[in-house]
Amino acid sequence: GLRILSAAGTSVVGENFCAIQAIESSVISCDINAIGGDASVSSLTLGAGVVIYGNFDNITVTSGKIISYIR
Repeated sequence: GLRILSAAGTSVVGENFCAIQAIESSVISCDINAIGGDASVSSLTLGAGVVIYGNFDNITVTSGKIISYIR
């Protein structure tokens, strides 16, 4: 499934996501559940159409609109 989140939106607690796609230019923050690497990102700017892949949760959209794909 998926969740569409707009500015000031946050993901549902307990949901994990495998990809985030920016529908329009967006700024997001999220936690990353992975061994090694960064544990979170804050104020990440994604251009319209950009897709990032990983194991994400606790997504917050500061501006713009995204589709977050549920794992």
